[in-house]
Amino acid sequence: MAINREKVLEAAQKYIEKRKYDKAVVELRRVVDADPSDARTLHKIGELQAKQNLIAEAVDTFERAAKLYADGGFAQKAVAVYKQIREMIARQMPQLEIRYGHIAPRLAELYRELGLGNEALALLEEVANGHLRQGRELEAVECFKQIASIDTQNPLAHLRVAEALSRARDIDGAVAEFEAAATLLIEADRRDDALQVLERLLQHRPDPRHARVCAELYLARSRPPHDGMYALTKLQLCFQANPRDVAVLSLLVRAFHMIGQIDKATEIQREIARLTQAR
Repeated sequence: MAINREKVLEAAQKYIEKRKYDKAVVELRRVVDADPSDARTLHKIGELQAKQNLIAEAVDTFERAAKLYADGGFAQKAVAVYKQIREMIARQMPQLEIRYGHIAPRLAELYRELGLGNEALALLEEVANGHLRQGRELEAVECFKQIASIDTQNPLAHLRVAEALSRARDIDGAVAEFEAAATLLIEADRRDDALQVLERLLQHRPDPRHARVCAELYLARSRPPHDGMYALTKLQLCFQANPRDVAVLSLLVRAFHMIGQIDKATEIQREIARLTQAR
């Protein structure tokens, strides 16, 4: 049903001036009913509900307004309303925090749209730590994943996702994130850190491919005799998977040389020669 918008808004304003907020809300709802995309009027309704201490209703109304702003391409206005919701919940109705837990990730997305990556990271860090304190591991994982998607070149972000997934017993996910962290560390020539991450990965899944990378790093670091022994333990896994892999056998030669077992190194060299001739 069509309404005279100006007259309805004028009537609402008169009620507001008389502090008859409930009657003003009734009038403003008529405006929204006629135009459901009117985010500004919805936001005004939320403010009047808050004045009446109807916090749960106000939060719900504010969220509807924020969504309209975001969907309409008004990211800054949406951010302002979402921040208002979070502040209201924290200050006046913390029991709504879980119910509206989806708001923080949405706010982080809007920060990213606005090019405010640091603000997004800080928010997600805050929310993730809150989830951890409250034992909500899966929710924390989702926040850490978002952090990693923003700060793609930070191995720590992937490592935190990996550890969170490990605690949630998602082994496949944890291994993938450990690998991503190790790759970034290797690319940054942070071998010692990469080795720690790979060792953690191998605790979850003794995979020959990762074991070989780990062995190569130990051999490249070359701190005898320990690195030679560490490399050997990893290469044993690779050898068991494929005893005819010449590349693995060559690494074994280097490892035995490093720990001073020349006879064993020579024996493996003979095996490499035999396998090479047989091809």
